[in-house]
Amino acid sequence: MPREEYSITADDEIHATFYLGDRLRNRDFRFQDSDFYSSAERDFRTAVDKKTVHARIAALNSWCKKYLSDADRSKLKVAVRKRRERWRRGDEQKTITISARAHKVLTQISTRDNVTFSKVLEHYLGKALNSARATSKRRSER
Repeated sequence: MPREEYSITADDEIHATFYLGDRLRNRDFRFQDSDFYSSAERDFRTAVDKKTVHARIAALNSWCKKYLSDADRSKLKVAVRKRRERWRRGDEQKTITISARAHKVLTQISTRDNVTFSKVLEHYLGKALNSARATSKRRSER
């Protein structure tokens, strides 16, 4: 039995709105032409301007069915789930963007030491911070 299509819920509405608005603003969707894109943007603004949450949810779900491919709806579902999780975690964890080279180094060290990226960063950056403090103390004593 096939899975039901993803539908935006009241809990997801704010996350979906931010995700979809961001993707539209950055022109990350692969629509057929610029007229279709303009129509999608106009309809999206109309959907998010609805006064009640239930009206917005219904309008956003209709917008998704009209404008998004199956792949885009799947990406929306994953993005909303991840965003909701990050929001729930709050200060526990942070997301950063690093270079491919930094990622390669982190991967090598974490594999070698059998630890997470966080543990690698905490260990080596903690050492660097303590080393910098010791250096600055020696300079101030002179």
